[in-house]
Amino acid sequence: MSWLWIIPVLGVLVIIHELGHFVSARMLGIRVEEFGLGIPPRLFAIRHNNIDYSLNALPIGGFVKILGENGESAAPDSFGMQPAWKRIIVLAAGSLMNLLLALLLFIALGLFGDRVADNTHVGFTSISADSPAAKAQLQPGDLLLAVGGVAVNDIGAARDALNSHYGQPVTLTISRGGQQLSVPVTLRNPPQPALGVILEAAVDPVKVVGVQPNTAAAAAGLRAGDVITGVDGKPATSTLAVAAALNGMKDGPVTLTVTRGGVTQTLQATVSKGFLDGWSYEIPSHLVTYSPAEAIGRGFSRVGDLLRRIPESLATVISGLFTGQNAAGSFAGPVGIAQLTGEIANEQGLNGIIALTGLLGINLFLFNMLPLPALDGGRLLFILIELLRGGRKVPPEREGMVHAVGMIALLALILLITISDVIHLFEGGSILHPR
Repeated sequence: MSWLWIIPVLGVLVIIHELGHFVSARMLGIRVEEFGLGIPPRLFAIRHNNIDYSLNALPIGGFVKILGENGESAAPDSFGMQPAWKRIIVLAAGSLMNLLLALLLFIALGLFGDRVADNTHVGFTSISADSPAAKAQLQPGDLLLAVGGVAVNDIGAARDALNSHYGQPVTLTISRGGQQLSVPVTLRNPPQPALGVILEAAVDPVKVVGVQPNTAAAAAGLRAGDVITGVDGKPATSTLAVAAALNGMKDGPVTLTVTRGGVTQTLQATVSKGFLDGWSYEIPSHLVTYSPAEAIGRGFSRVGDLLRRIPESLATVISGLFTGQNAAGSFAGPVGIAQLTGEIANEQGLNGIIALTGLLGINLFLFNMLPLPALDGGRLLFILIELLRGGRKVPPEREGMVHAVGMIALLALILLITISDVIHLFEGGSILHPR
């Protein structure tokens, strides 16, 4: 039931976002009619200072109802009658609050303890056909140790190193089955992914920490404390190597090589859909705390890094949709985010949940500020058009029509992504550890 963490995570993000709109409107003298949690139908409301504070039936999202937000009122304190600068502040305040929340959460992690993983490497979980990685015969499960002789020890450093060699030949140092190899490769030019792989953190060695009863792992005799070293007689010394080996197999029996109490043993297991169900591995880590100045600096650095990387990843995904080389990630809807939240809660605990909330806050900031209909950024675009036209507004009915069509398109996209998430969930796929 760890996926239930999605409720407080999204709840905090929504409340903070709507508070941004609410507080800014009130401070600027714009009439607020309702502050609602959830989506109607309304369950009940409390009225205070001519504002309804409502709780609604569908526990997703929230809203602030501002008088004349769609230009339907000519009252002096309505939204549509305010100067452009006030409307810009109110529209941007929600997303800016999400960004501020992310910054505060990352600073708090530095102050009270940020968990840092030990013995982790960067590896490949997926390789696009006809990509530089495929042409160089790189394999899922390979660990990336260095790019052009410069060591990389996390995903961010690996991406930066690869992107710094866009369109150039470079030598990659990788580890495969415990052997170190030098692989020459010529990277692609942007906007395509430089190497054409999905990068993921890998743990070495693969130490089992939990086995669920009545699962394939339990039936195989796998025990907590076992260290997996091979699959079907081939070395597999990292979590990515084990996952890659299993993923390439048809449903049926598989031999696992494990070390138990210093003794090497073989276990007979059963793979289903490229997955061995019912076990988890250890991610060694330690808690690091920083001084207030260091924590603040790290918080700003982390937010700045994500503000740069998220658009880059989005551009790569969109490019992949048109080129067929989508190896940089995928979209996730409500179901996917709930699954991801549960996986992070299981593996990383409260620290992971806090970091995820910060990451989602930055995503929400960037998404809401896109100049698309129905989003805050779309409404800001209409104010910009108004300013460019010398103060002449687009007729409210036309703007409303654009936002209505945009909302329908957005809901349709969310529905499609949700269907994909549900299919992925029933196939046993992991969001945190894609196969």
